[in-house]
Amino acid sequence: MDALFDELPDLDAVVCCAASGPLVDLVSAADDEIAAGVRGKLLGQVALARRAVRHLRDGGSVTLTGGTFSAPLTGGSLGALINTGLEGFVRNAAGELPRNLRINLISP
Repeated sequence: MDALFDELPDLDAVVCCAASGPLVDLVSAADDEIAAGVRGKLLGQVALARRAVRHLRDGGSVTLTGGTFSAPLTGGSLGALINTGLEGFVRNAAGELPRNLRINLISP
C-alpha cells in the first residue's frame, strides 16, 4: 500500500471495495481462519484508511466497504464482527480526521 500511495500523491478520494469476510461456522472454524478474516476485511481497510489520510487533499474522502445481514445468518458471526468493527472505526475516525477529511462506510 505504501508504494501505491507514493505513486499517487494528492488524491481527492480513496474507495476500497476489495475485501470480503468469509462465512464460517463459529464452532468449527480455526482461530487462524477467524484471524485471517479480521486481518483482511477489517484491519486491511483500517490500514488503507490510515495511509490514505496522509495522501488526500484537504476535504478529501475515504470510503470503506462493510455489509449487513437483514437477519441472523448461519456462518455470519465473523462477518458481523468485522462489519460492526468497521462501523465503529469509521464512526470514531470521522471525528479524528484532520483537514476536513471525510470517511464513510457503505454496505452494498
